Amino acid sequence: VMEVRGGQFVKHVKTGGIYRVVALARIEATLEPVVVYAASNGWDVWVRPEAEFKDGRFVEVTDVELAVDSHHREQDRGHD
Repeated sequence: VMEVRGGQFVKHVKTGGIYRVVALARIEATLEPVVVYAASNGWDVWVRPEAEFKDGRFVEVTDVELAVDSHHREQDRGHD
């Protein structure tokens, strides 16, 4: 089971998307733990139950994966 923490980079297993964990929070009405996370493009921010981060949908990324993702984003900017 992956430990989720703020500032961590994770990859969505199904889509391959790279995300940064912004914060751990709770739903006010239910106190359910949730994860606030942002897409590597810096624009899209999402909230998902913490349990979904621990059920295998996400994995922590390595420095190599971050470097490759960063390189691809820079290449995409050059094609605007």
